[in-house]
Amino acid sequence: EFSSLGEAYSREELVFQTTMAGRVSYKLNSMGSGGSWHRDSFSKQFKAMVYLVDVDEDNGPFQYLEGSHYMKNILKTIFFYNKSDLANYSRLDNDVVTAISNNESLTIKTCAAKKGSVVLFDSRGIHRGMPMKKGVRYALTNYYVAKSYYQKNVNVWDA
Repeated sequence: EFSSLGEAYSREELVFQTTMAGRVSYKLNSMGSGGSWHRDSFSKQFKAMVYLVDVDEDNGPFQYLEGSHYMKNILKTIFFYNKSDLANYSRLDNDVVTAISNNESLTIKTCAAKKGSVVLFDSRGIHRGMPMKKGVRYALTNYYVAKSYYQKNVNVWDA
């Protein structure tokens, strides 16, 4: 089960929060799924995303800035790279992510994979769905949150 993998990674008990069924279609000038580079939270969260179709660089593979989930990099991102927009610290434009990648020696990982592949990630890290060039992407994503942060009866979409 994905939650046990997340618990082994985070060293904390996780609570399953929700499953999102996602359908993303190509749109001209779209920023990709997730609405551009972002981090979901500063609390411990873990996601398991299953591709329901083959995903390549044309139909918006998941991308992750490796190492961006570490607290030192979270703080650098907020206070050094986002000084002008601290109110919107969770959203980053592509130029800022490229600068972070270059200056902090963090690698942007693109997860193109076959149908049925699972992408596991710490959603405190900076991530996005790469902007699509064509086609459609279907995926299921399970959201898990650390039990110590879990708030019962909170709608994830209101956050």
